[in-house]
Amino acid sequence: MTHIELALTGLTTVCLLLMPVALLFLHRIGRELGTLNQSAAKLSEGGLAPATAATAQGAATLTELTDSVAEMKRDFEWLVSDRMIELAINMAGTGQSQDRIAQHTGISASELDAIRKIAKH
Repeated sequence: MTHIELALTGLTTVCLLLMPVALLFLHRIGRELGTLNQSAAKLSEGGLAPATAATAQGAATLTELTDSVAEMKRDFEWLVSDRMIELAINMAGTGQSQDRIAQHTGISASELDAIRKIAKH
């Protein structure tokens, strides 16, 4: 036998010995992938549903909180504007100048004209 024939025989023997080992590894990897796919399917079916529900509940709570804060802001702005109008009426009733009332309350000139008309009655 020549060196080439010996080398080919040796390579064939090595391949025949390593082939079953490689098949075992591939079989084991296939089983692991199957297990991972099953776990992923379980998570997508039931495992993530509670987290999604909790996120939806948190979003609903955040929306309710935002609406409540917006309502409180509107009430506060109304109360402040109501107080400013009362103050402007009182200042107009005492005869203070329109510039002083505007400077003190932040009310516009057209609003002050309306307040002066109200204060006269």
